Amino acid sequence: GCCGAFACRFGCTPCC
Repeated sequence: GCCGAFACRFGCTPCC
């Protein structure tokens, strides 16, 4: 899974 602010910054969506 891709969760966390760092994940969002890496273009991982949707963000948890």
